[in-house]
Amino acid sequence: MGTLKYYTDEYGLQKWHETKLRIDKVGVSPGWSWYCARQHTRLILFDRKYRMAKINLSRVILGGIVAGILIDVFQAVSNGFALDKQWAEVMAALGHSRTLSIKQTIAFDLWGLIAGILLVWLYAAIRPRLGAGPKTALCAGFVMWATTYALGSATPVFLHLIPVDLTAIALAAGLVEILVAAVAGAYFYKEKRSTQGVKASSAHA
Repeated sequence: MGTLKYYTDEYGLQKWHETKLRIDKVGVSPGWSWYCARQHTRLILFDRKYRMAKINLSRVILGGIVAGILIDVFQAVSNGFALDKQWAEVMAALGHSRTLSIKQTIAFDLWGLIAGILLVWLYAAIRPRLGAGPKTALCAGFVMWATTYALGSATPVFLHLIPVDLTAIALAAGLVEILVAAVAGAYFYKEKRSTQGVKASSAHA
């Protein structure tokens, strides 16, 4: 048991309250953190206790590199081996060589790393609202897939540059790729909690 001071705003009235509560859980809500405590059988939420910690950029980069490496590996296996014949036919029809130059290879690898970093950043951004864990990572991965992979593939399909069936196969492989990368990258992300502005005092009962 402890004494916890919390702030409420009901019907336009702002008051300070002090009560003895047993704190069961600490969670996070959009923009602020909150305390979840129980007073007898009634569940009480205390919000706006302290500002949510900023995104841990060093962990975003670490997790993003891991995710980016996985993206590059998946891309090499799916497009470089599994779909190599189909892509060769498409490139030949466009009048280009299937063999990538060193600059093109580096560009694709950098694309994967940047996508991985953005993916983990997105996970970190939505983590306070949806909670930490694989489910949130999968949500971030799906959003990344929909906005980057699916929408990015729409234009060449609309212009009849790439066949629909090849695009569908590549998108299916890309979905697996980005979801695996999201979970792996999110595993390495840890958030620095900031306790600035906490107005709580604890007293052992």
